[in-house]
Amino acid sequence: MFNMSSMILFITSSWLLILSPGPDSIYVLTRGISLGRRAGIISAIGVTLGIFVHTAFAALGISVILMTSSTLFLIVKAIGTVYLIYLGIRTIFDKKIVVLKKTVVNEK
Repeated sequence: MFNMSSMILFITSSWLLILSPGPDSIYVLTRGISLGRRAGIISAIGVTLGIFVHTAFAALGISVILMTSSTLFLIVKAIGTVYLIYLGIRTIFDKKIVVLKKTVVNEK
C-alpha cells in the first residue's frame, strides 16, 4: 500500500496545492473587493460547496460512472453548457453597474 515516506510526500504536496492561490481564490478576492465583505463570504461558501460536491462525487464513484458512460457525460456537459449560456445572457442584460470608490489615505 503506502509507506510512510510516500504518505508524507503526498500530504505535503496536497497542502502545497491547497494553499497555492488559483482561480477560486482570485474569484473570491475579486468579489470581496468589488462588492464587499458579504459577497466575498458568500463566494467563499459557494466555492467550498462546489469543492465538497466534487469530492463527494469522487468518493461515491459518480466520477467513474461519468467517465465510463459517454451518454451520461454528454447530458451533464449539455446541462452545464445551458447553465453557462444562461449566466452569460443574464450578465449581459444586468442593469447593475459596479462603481469602485476612491479612498484617500493621509500620509504623514
